[in-house]
Amino acid sequence: MLKKTKQVRWWIGLSGVVATLGLALPIQSTQASDRESLLKLAIAATKFRSEGYSCRSRASGERLNEDDSYTVKNTLYTGNSYAIIGAGDSDVIDLDIELYDENFNLIDRDTQTDPYPIVKVSPGWSGRFYIRATMYRGYGYSNVMICYK
Repeated sequence: MLKKTKQVRWWIGLSGVVATLGLALPIQSTQASDRESLLKLAIAATKFRSEGYSCRSRASGERLNEDDSYTVKNTLYTGNSYAIIGAGDSDVIDLDIELYDENFNLIDRDTQTDPYPIVKVSPGWSGRFYIRATMYRGYGYSNVMICYK
């Protein structure tokens, strides 16, 4: 029972942090682990906001098994700096992000072994880019968000 109480306090505390920081989360999912992933992503976004980034209000994500991936397409603009960030729920061990141009040439990738991938890029041209999130170890919900300045 003590463990469950600590988890409830953690969620309440985390929700308070999100509310205090004025973060708008697109939490429409009924899955607790998806909400967990979105909350972790919102907390990561606060770091980039403190560095002068604005973060798009919409996150993209899916539930993945090991070795699964999903791809999100976005337009990035020359003259902007981007931080593409991700977060996974507590069952995610290693989530990575790769950024590709419109011809699927690899631009940059996260290679850290953790559930919080980050790719920073300042594109030399405006155009369509593809963000691929891959679950290398673990399973569960993951979400990605684009921050820019």
